[in-house]
Amino acid sequence: MTLRHQLAEQWARRSAREQILALAVLGLLFLFLVFATASRALESLQSMDNTIERLSTDIINYHYQIARRDSIDARFNQVATQHSSAWTESQIRDRLRLEIYRLANRIPPGLDADGIPLSTNGEGGALVSIPKLGQGRLEEGGDGYREYQISVQIPPAPVEDLLAYLERLQSSPQSLRLDRVDLRRDPAQSMLRASLDITRIVVDTPFFHTETPELARVLQSGATPLAPTDWQRDGCDIHRAPDGSLTITGLREGGRATLHRNLPPGATFDLSLTLATQGPVQIAVASEGRGFSGYEQKSIDTAGEWMELRTRFTVPDHVPGPVDLQIPAITFNRGQSRLHLRRMTLLEVNPS
Repeated sequence: MTLRHQLAEQWARRSAREQILALAVLGLLFLFLVFATASRALESLQSMDNTIERLSTDIINYHYQIARRDSIDARFNQVATQHSSAWTESQIRDRLRLEIYRLANRIPPGLDADGIPLSTNGEGGALVSIPKLGQGRLEEGGDGYREYQISVQIPPAPVEDLLAYLERLQSSPQSLRLDRVDLRRDPAQSMLRASLDITRIVVDTPFFHTETPELARVLQSGATPLAPTDWQRDGCDIHRAPDGSLTITGLREGGRATLHRNLPPGATFDLSLTLATQGPVQIAVASEGRGFSGYEQKSIDTAGEWMELRTRFTVPDHVPGPVDLQIPAITFNRGQSRLHLRRMTLLEVNPS
């Protein structure tokens, strides 16, 4: 008798109730196997989805870091020109004094290829008044760097201007540090007087070199990463929106936001801005705080609608070496106006 016949005979001997229970057990066993298999498959799919999401996030982060690399390298080289182990105490002191006076201008003059201010008197008058500076002192800060400290007394000035000056000091390429900030207000006045101890750090290390920053690779890469810390601001506020765009808000009439770039003299570039404004805003390309031939300042109010602004300009060639330009220079015609910047592209136009 075959196995099949034996099983059939055993099945026939069972009562109807036993047969129903057996079928139920087999059904439950089958459902359990299906559920276990489906759970394993879903766990595997979820694991693959998590891996794909992680890899996608890594790709986006790596792409952003690559886009920022050239800009960071150029900024590093720009800061590196402000350091040298061969400088004497008098050279460190003179450069620090020039930087203190330069940043005190409402529109600070640019720097030459060696990081020395082109002038200590800029356009638009003084942001704060700096009296005659006293003698500072040079100290060995530690292995590989030196520190030069100087005290600065600032006469009464508006709170906004004084805070803007302190922010400029901290973002200076000379690696300045504010060791002491003493703000005082006379009871009969609304302005503040300040007493500051400013320390300049000079790095003595071969990792810093004084080569002229080469920005061609940054320009050829096209889109410029939008970072609030790259902008200089006066009377305005900048923050990054959740979608990655920048929102620049004018806090008062005449508030300015500028993005500085060192470009080769005589070169021609195409600038493209994807933006939207709420209120009248003036946009220009400027050299040392002034517009120059080949690009007229435009006043724009898009009422919140996105638009693309394109222009072509030629870098002035009146000075040797890279030219410090404000690309763009944004001026708010009234307080609480806003400019939303989604994309900025700067490309060099190859001569035909």
